[in-house]
Amino acid sequence: MDAPWVSTLLKLFVPLGASVALLFAAKRRGIAWAADGGLGLRWPRASVAACWLAGWIAWMALSEVVMAQLGVEQPTRWKDYPALIFGMRVAAIGLAGPLLEELLMRGLALNLLRRTKFGVRGAVLLTAAAWALMHVQYEPALLGMIFLDGLFLGTCRVASGSLLLPITMHALGNLYSIWQSTHG
Repeated sequence: MDAPWVSTLLKLFVPLGASVALLFAAKRRGIAWAADGGLGLRWPRASVAACWLAGWIAWMALSEVVMAQLGVEQPTRWKDYPALIFGMRVAAIGLAGPLLEELLMRGLALNLLRRTKFGVRGAVLLTAAAWALMHVQYEPALLGMIFLDGLFLGTCRVASGSLLLPITMHALGNLYSIWQSTHG
């Protein structure tokens, strides 16, 4: 198997497999999937979801302006992949990656940390910092924006009681970045 296939399969199936493993581990430990005090895998009221999604879109637009002003490098252009590899990479980076990262950060970690002396605010701050550090391959200005994204996603998770909203918002952000990489 050639390198693009192997790389793409890993990018897709490692996060999917890890997400399934995390969900089963949470279930075995008695962590509810849908409850706010658990993973929060449920939708809030439609009006709440609409407000948070509108806020996220506005935040993404503002972030683009700020990053342009700071001279942050735009996503690199994707190679011309065959259609199947392209679709799998979109699924991996746009959907599977955000699913795993949000299950870990705003699902499991935030849920556990908010029960400690750090409380809710500390949990949001710490998970945003940890999430930014997971992206250490990027330049410092972009890491700062990722940290701020993490604060937004964590605040959404706590305020809405839903992890599905941060998963959706994170996926939208990644899908937009993919669009930039393929249409830039």
